[in-house]
Amino acid sequence: MLGLANQDDVAYRQKQTADVAQAKVEYTAYKDHLELGIRTGAIRDPGLILGSKLNEGDQASLYEMLKTENKDSAGVDAIISAIGAGQKVPVNGFDSDQTKIADKAYAQFQTSLPEETRGQAAAAYVASTGYIPGQVQAQLQQGAASTDPQTFANAMSAANTLQVEAPTSFNNFSGGEDVRKKLATYQHLVNDRGMSGEDAARRTFQMEDPAVKVNREALKPALEKFMKTVTVSDVTGAFDPGIFSSEPGSGVMPVQSQALLAEYRNLAEDEFYQTNGDAGAAKARALTEIKAIWNVSNISGSPNLMRMPPELHYPKVDDSYDYLRTDAMKTATEYATPLGRKVDNVAIVADGRTRSDIELKRPPRYQLFYQYTDGAGQTQFDQVYTGGWGIDPKALNGEVAASGERAKQSFMTSRAVNNQANKIERDAAAKVKDILADPSRSDFIKARDAEAEMGAARFKAQNLKDDAAKAAVPPVVQRPQNPRGGGDPNAGKAFRSGSGGNS
Repeated sequence: MLGLANQDDVAYRQKQTADVAQAKVEYTAYKDHLELGIRTGAIRDPGLILGSKLNEGDQASLYEMLKTENKDSAGVDAIISAIGAGQKVPVNGFDSDQTKIADKAYAQFQTSLPEETRGQAAAAYVASTGYIPGQVQAQLQQGAASTDPQTFANAMSAANTLQVEAPTSFNNFSGGEDVRKKLATYQHLVNDRGMSGEDAARRTFQMEDPAVKVNREALKPALEKFMKTVTVSDVTGAFDPGIFSSEPGSGVMPVQSQALLAEYRNLAEDEFYQTNGDAGAAKARALTEIKAIWNVSNISGSPNLMRMPPELHYPKVDDSYDYLRTDAMKTATEYATPLGRKVDNVAIVADGRTRSDIELKRPPRYQLFYQYTDGAGQTQFDQVYTGGWGIDPKALNGEVAASGERAKQSFMTSRAVNNQANKIERDAAAKVKDILADPSRSDFIKARDAEAEMGAARFKAQNLKDDAAKAAVPPVVQRPQNPRGGGDPNAGKAFRSGSGGNS
């Protein structure tokens, strides 16, 4: 009987222990359920916490958590609503409370969108807040560490956009040093050397290769000797059109020639390392690269090399680019005349805005400089500070259309004139036939009269063509006065310079 009693007691205690353990599991699961609801926003009513079966301590803890989450949720809702309305919501990237809410808003913002639009949405979010969310920071770091060219290029392309949209956040986020360093290299290879994204990625990987770094150190002594042979004439000679024309210049301003030489030297140095010290191959490859970036422009009145020349991105008007120089000279003259300066020549220089305009498929803008002679007889250059020079897209489209109409009209006129001239010669040929068939004339008289008839017909036909050619000369295109003002009644009827049309 004592043994049976002891067995019952052990069983009871074991069951009691199991029941307590099960109750703890259920309690913990219930508490975790409430906590998850608070964090996901499913629970926002404090009554659900205070009326629960939790003990007072846990109720107090979850109640404080709910208060914080409700406050954060209000901030998240405010950010998402403002972005949806197209408003700016500045986020201080140095304030941990603000960044916590901004990160939550970004996560909620992303999950509400289709996956294919999330990349564009991320850029829009950063543009609105001026803050790069922690999730995006991690993606940039992961992409910068990738050895896959496409993944790396995509990360650098995104970083390039985010650097512009949120410069403060981009330049200061923790762990971003590697991203910023690699982006600088990537931008140089893509923007300055014209490489594709994947080619720039591969070159970046190569530059980071320890073996390549060792090789560069070994080639440094030979590099110094090689660089003394690198000159601007290498580049201008590479653009030499042949014996019937002279090679282009390196620019009318000293700064243009200096920029060309600096870029060529940079390319030649890099290629010297890439070709393991082969001087001839290094120059050939450097010239091939620079010819993809620089080209010939006649905007200064003679062939000169420049980056992204307008002749490659503007259409011809009346089968010519002369209107570009005419417009640039007129713009510079309007600017310099009130300063008491006479414009002798103009030059344009491409900048970041030029590249951006080209990428956006619109007429590019340039920095405009003018040449003048000072009181001491010295040649000087100064910039036209009017927001950049370029042709207004609407005026350009109108003039191109008018040029096409003039070309069509010229063709129709030319055809009519040619038909008339041909008729004159045909009529003369018929008369010559009658002259040669006239039995009353001697052979000498026939030959003389026939030649006179044809000669007179040819002279008349040629005069008809010459008069038509003179009449077909296109008028000189004039920009309206006060091109940057808003009160010119002729605005848009002809070419217009300035930043207004392209902004």
